[in-house]
Parts: sequence; structure tokens; C-alpha cells
Amino acid sequence: MIFDDGDSYVTTCECAQIFSVSTTTIRNRVLQGVFPEPYKLERAVR
Repeated sequence: MIFDDGDSYVTTCECAQIFSVSTTTIRNRVLQGVFPEPYKLERAVR
């Protein structure tokens, strides 16, 4: 899930803390297309 607040986006780390999952899990979900804007998360992952 991406939280869109204007130009600011929740970082991958914050997502991991919010959902209690690892960044690897988030990366996998991004690759599966679960997130609507994967490129923003991918940039945070790198």
C-alpha cells in the first residue's frame, strides 16, 4: 500500500514497520504488481 500525501510517499522502511513485514516481502509484492506505483518503492529499496 502506498500512502499518497502530495509529493511525499511512505518509504519502504516505514511500510515494513507499518505492516510488520520485511523489505524483501515488500520488494516481492512490488514485483508482483501489488503496489500501484512500484517504481517509487523500488527507488526507496535501492
